[in-house]
Amino acid sequence: MPPLSRGHDALWQAICPSFCRWPRRASILLNRTPKRLREAQCHYNTSVQSQNDTQLAPKLFQSESFEIRKYVRQIPEWLISKHHEDLRKAGATGDYHEVQKLLTVLIQEHREKLDQRLYHAALLANTDAQYGSAANVSSLLQEMIDEGIIWDSAICHAALKVLAVHPDYLLRQEILEELHRRWFTLSGEGWHDIIVGLIRDKQLEMAFETMETVQQQGVRLERWLYDLLLYNLCDAGELDAALSVLRHRSDNGDLSISGTIWAYFLDAASSQFHYEATEYAYRKRVEPGYLNPSSGVCINILNTAARHGDHRLAMDVFRVLSNRSQKLQHYHYEALVASYLKGGDLRTALTLLIIMSKARIPPSASEISTHIRKSPALCVTALKHLKELNKEGKSIPATAVNCIIDAYLDMNDLTSAISTYRTLCTLCPSGPTIDTFNGLFRGCREALPPDKDQAMHLAKEMVAMKIKPNSLTYDRLILVCIQADGNDMEDAWRYFDEMRGMGFWPRPGTLVELARKGCKLLDQRVWKLEEKAAGQKFQEWLRREWKGGEGGGVNGAGSDDDASGRVGEVR
Repeated sequence: MPPLSRGHDALWQAICPSFCRWPRRASILLNRTPKRLREAQCHYNTSVQSQNDTQLAPKLFQSESFEIRKYVRQIPEWLISKHHEDLRKAGATGDYHEVQKLLTVLIQEHREKLDQRLYHAALLANTDAQYGSAANVSSLLQEMIDEGIIWDSAICHAALKVLAVHPDYLLRQEILEELHRRWFTLSGEGWHDIIVGLIRDKQLEMAFETMETVQQQGVRLERWLYDLLLYNLCDAGELDAALSVLRHRSDNGDLSISGTIWAYFLDAASSQFHYEATEYAYRKRVEPGYLNPSSGVCINILNTAARHGDHRLAMDVFRVLSNRSQKLQHYHYEALVASYLKGGDLRTALTLLIIMSKARIPPSASEISTHIRKSPALCVTALKHLKELNKEGKSIPATAVNCIIDAYLDMNDLTSAISTYRTLCTLCPSGPTIDTFNGLFRGCREALPPDKDQAMHLAKEMVAMKIKPNSLTYDRLILVCIQADGNDMEDAWRYFDEMRGMGFWPRPGTLVELARKGCKLLDQRVWKLEEKAAGQKFQEWLRREWKGGEGGGVNGAGSDDDASGRVGEVR
């Protein structure tokens, strides 16, 4: 009668415990069981099933099979414990390759049974940024379910730590639901991992709300987590939230905020012209002298102050820039002028033009001109301030008066502009400039009707003052003569010849106006314009205009409008 086949009883398990720990099936912890180990295991199982356990078990270690002697041996417990400890340390550091190596030793050589310790280390190995992934975490957790191994709190926290490096919102929510279902408490480290995962997933608003909730629960958050959130909020342009985080830390006496954080925050805030954030960081760090921002950041701060009318902040930035060897340029002053204008201090803005003139920096009054053109009363106030400054002994630059003249001209008030020009001669020791006359010539051309007489009178005064004309001067005088009433073009051609003698050439729009008027009057001098005409298209257009003049009018109005549109509006 053949012997009965029996399972492994308690005695057999006591004699050969390593065989009883072999897993039921292959695991994804290992790619493949070595061939030699499979052959040894097969040989061993056949022998056990054919003989009585109690009689043959002691003879297992006396087998003549080399394969069995090699793999079936008693492993010292201290060695197994050491490998488990090494596995724990490798998993804690995220050493992916070391974890795989130790798992191979424990499962294939020591024949350790799959348990939570092995899966815990395998999960933590996926914190490796290069070799780990959220997909591996999902596969390992699913295999634990298949093997009947329950997720404990450590397994869930290990998975959350991996998802902080490799974000997966759905898998994270599944793990959190499992924690809640099992009534597990999420540790402080687990909250950190969740928040980091949200930040890496660019869910900054949710991360910010989670941090507030955690703080209300009394969980202490590490300072580096605040720094990480601040950097990402600044990069995303969420400066209101970044300011809230930084203000909360600073107001609560957090002294661990590094200078790098403050500098990065100030750079981001000023580059986006966020006034509240810029002003807060500047008052906290730059004003006391803890932080010395770069020149580029200072310019951004200056522009932010100019946009919001904070001249005190702008002046303090000037103090910082003045302490350096770098010479202040006109754009620094322009931002400062804009800040005073925004704050409603017109007098100080005009004073800055005087300071720029003394510093031999060409003053730019475009900001002031744009500001005072809103109302004639502002022009009167500006002129009043200049007269007061003149009485105080300050030398008024012509640019300061020119901005008032330009403002009047923009309001089509030539009379007030001429009156201001008369005042300029008494306020400014240097007298008017070519820019003064060019602006007045523009006003004469834009007047309704164009005031040619006034333009000719101003031209005589300019010659008397020995002010050298430029290309724009001749250009605008030609336009005044063209657009004035009557068909007399003698003065226009005279200025054109004089202009050519100086080496200048009219602007394209002026050239078109001169050609159109000459063709209309059948003036043969229009063919002078072909010398340096703007390409073949202009020459063809000129011939069409001439034919239209011969026909008693200008034909092809659409073409004329197109030509005028190509060269642009002339002022």
